[in-house]
Amino acid sequence: MAICLIDFDNTCVFSGSDNEYCTEDTGAAQVLRKLVKNGHKLVLWTCRNSSKNNPYNYTTSGKYRDEDSLQEAKRWFKERRIPLFGINHVPGSEEVIGDSRKPLADFVIDDTNIGTPIIKKTVDCIEYETGKITQRYLYCVDWKKIKKLLKERELI
Repeated sequence: MAICLIDFDNTCVFSGSDNEYCTEDTGAAQVLRKLVKNGHKLVLWTCRNSSKNNPYNYTTSGKYRDEDSLQEAKRWFKERRIPLFGINHVPGSEEVIGDSRKPLADFVIDDTNIGTPIIKKTVDCIEYETGKITQRYLYCVDWKKIKKLLKERELI
């Protein structure tokens, strides 16, 4: 059993600007469900939060969003039936390594890791307030290649 830290933006989903979201299926959910099915634990490791100081939690008109950015990420996992072991915290890790900012985990899937396979493509993004759809050329983790890497390491 391994503990895996999972980033959200540009990892599980394509991320547009501060005030929009993208609906393109990246393939992340299928791979993450397989990890859980094989007994691994997932920790959402993200900069998203519920803070009133977080500009990503506001619409373009300055109104605090009905659903803050962290709630949105948690909903994404729940809607896809992907249980989380923790959110920005690895339960029990303080007992093992004490008070440390570095999480106790076996591996990390994050678009910012050097060597992480990335895809770039044009996707539809939807503006929170207006529902207006715009197309953006964005990048995200390539989950087909991640799946292959996880199989090679016998994690799925």
